[in-house]
Amino acid sequence: MHLKFDIVTFATITHAMKAKKALGKVGLKSKLVKLDSTKTRHGCSYGLEFNSKYLYDVIAALKRDNIEYNLLTGGEGGGIP
Repeated sequence: MHLKFDIVTFATITHAMKAKKALGKVGLKSKLVKLDSTKTRHGCSYGLEFNSKYLYDVIAALKRDNIEYNLLTGGEGGGIP
């Protein structure tokens, strides 16, 4: 079975780490990734990779903790440990 992953991006590593903690509080696994500046509109940024089937749960968790995210990208990354 091939899993699909999405990435939600943040302007700083601090925001990405705060978001990872927020997702962990609700039982969602994610993997911190540094994104290539050519792949984002805002240059260098950090993101959290997660299983695509949890997209709406991820967005809800970020909104619940008032964490702003820049964009969502589809991807087939390395997966979540």
